[in-house]
Amino acid sequence: LYAGGFEKVTQWSARWSSLAGAAVAGAEGSEALYFNPAGLANNSKNDVSINVSATTSKFEGPVIESNNDFNSSPQRSPLSGAMGSYNISEKVTLGFGAYVAGGTKSEFKNVDFSALNHDPFQKYETLTPKVGADLSVLELSLGAGVMLSKNFNVGVALRTSIVNGSFAGATVVEANPIVNPLIAYELSDLKDTKFGGFRVGAQYLNDKQTFGLGASFRSEVKFDLIGTSAGQEYWNDLAPLKNLDGGGNVSLKSSLPYQLSVGAFFKPLTDFTVFTEVTHTDYSALKEIKVSGEALR
Repeated sequence: LYAGGFEKVTQWSARWSSLAGAAVAGAEGSEALYFNPAGLANNSKNDVSINVSATTSKFEGPVIESNNDFNSSPQRSPLSGAMGSYNISEKVTLGFGAYVAGGTKSEFKNVDFSALNHDPFQKYETLTPKVGADLSVLELSLGAGVMLSKNFNVGVALRTSIVNGSFAGATVVEANPIVNPLIAYELSDLKDTKFGGFRVGAQYLNDKQTFGLGASFRSEVKFDLIGTSAGQEYWNDLAPLKNLDGGGNVSLKSSLPYQLSVGAFFKPLTDFTVFTEVTHTDYSALKEIKVSGEALR
């Protein structure tokens, strides 16, 4: 499978987008549910935040062979989310919301498979299969921030992840020593819902409110998407194009990896604040997408 993914650091909030998403130390109110739930406790009033992030994605990568890169056509993804917070006491604030946490959208048009014509019997350029991916991760979250003291807050948010997607591509299958078929496949209606994800965080603010620290950890969520498969089999000009029906359910395994963020802000002047943040996301867990199921026939 070929897929490119997105997980925007500056996904939400015009305020934090202008600061490169360095929100873990200073996030407050309903938006803290996404950045650092400890910041929920910093808000003394109830609020609602609605965010839209118009995103255009374009990918480059090896679709046919490892040394042959293709560019995808631009795809638009209207990422959005809505969050709210509610004070239940002076020291405890609840947060709730739904937002797009990640995914991918790519389409490679008019991919020429003639590079795979390694013998005179193969003429793969006459087949132009669909190549691309469409995956979205929607999260529902409920959290709370607690003010332990005037200088220190902690918070936790529970996450339910709802994943939907489809993938399409093509590959050569070794059938015999003379000629091998090109199999175009489509995996569609891929769905999974996972409970038990969480985000925890803490924030520190000095007495003068000129310096703050923050840390947030997002747990990994593993997906096992179940859907259907279909495809086409092409040998050469002498053999007809054959439609392949799915042999049953297909399973695709992937994950939204764990993430750790640590940041700080410093206010040397009344109207000037410096924000900094370091984030580690374990993308090593996404080196491959595992697909299993009954074979196409």
